[in-house]
Amino acid sequence: MRKTGKIHFVHHLEKRHVPANLGDWICCPYYYFPDFFGKYTCLIHSDWAILWHEIERDDVVVFGGGGLLDNSDELNAVLNRLLECCDNVIIWGAGTHKYNQDNIFGKKTASVPIQFDRAVLVGIRDYKHPSNLPYLPCVSCLNDAFSSQPEDSEIKRNVGTIKSALEKTFAVSNTPSFVTNAEPIGSVANYIRSSNIILVSSYHGAFWSMLLGRKAILPSSRLGVDKYKYFRHPVGFYDKSVFDEQQLMSIASDIPDIPNFLEESRDLTSAFFTKCREFIEDRLGAGSQDETLQIISKRNAQLEFTVIDMWNEIRRLNGRLTTLEKLK
Repeated sequence: MRKTGKIHFVHHLEKRHVPANLGDWICCPYYYFPDFFGKYTCLIHSDWAILWHEIERDDVVVFGGGGLLDNSDELNAVLNRLLECCDNVIIWGAGTHKYNQDNIFGKKTASVPIQFDRAVLVGIRDYKHPSNLPYLPCVSCLNDAFSSQPEDSEIKRNVGTIKSALEKTFAVSNTPSFVTNAEPIGSVANYIRSSNIILVSSYHGAFWSMLLGRKAILPSSRLGVDKYKYFRHPVGFYDKSVFDEQQLMSIASDIPDIPNFLEESRDLTSAFFTKCREFIEDRLGAGSQDETLQIISKRNAQLEFTVIDMWNEIRRLNGRLTTLEKLK
């Protein structure tokens, strides 16, 4: 008899009214192996809106990518709950995101330990991390944007800047040129190609820059978060608050060149996928072409926030009515 079961993909999707973070949106392994995963019934969950009743013990859960590890005690508890309610949890390219006590974001340092020993396969995007967990680049390295060669690929600037769309202000002022991480991946990749070096505040912006052979420099304030300390290749840190091209170029000159990172990352990802495929076929069977993808928890989460918005509006209107009553 053919085995049955679902595959659940858990990664980060922003809440409503929040600018998109491209790195989080394109770091789900499902998108890069559609011929294989499309044979199974798959559900894509956001880490903050999981449909727990859909996850059965014999299903498969793929957790990652994005900075989901040690991001908060609440998120660690989510992963631990997944590890406890499902026997087949794969951690794929997730990264540490632990806030140090001196971080500028006012975030608390996570203290709830993750039960990594319960996972059946683990690969984290942090290179030579103190946890000694196996290194695995973010699956977004497989995106076609890094393979295509645009007709216009000439260098247009010494220093390009990639800003996080989630930040109201960038740590370095007066940058002469920039894109945000909410723009299409093709646009971001082309911008990186046309820059000699990249000044960037997001993890994925630095990662993608290195995939394309560009040296990455981050504001030194980013050292308050662990995820910026364990890139596969060294990055630079800039401690000024005002753009200084000469200083940035000087920092870049001390960063080693980045050889064949795209090829290496794709080879490691393909090897990990082979392990996952063999494991899933052993647990769930070979799959069939007539299964369909169900993207339902994101829709459920959007509905939830719509209800919250409606309730807040009702409370606001009720407050206005109460004020009018008092004025009578």
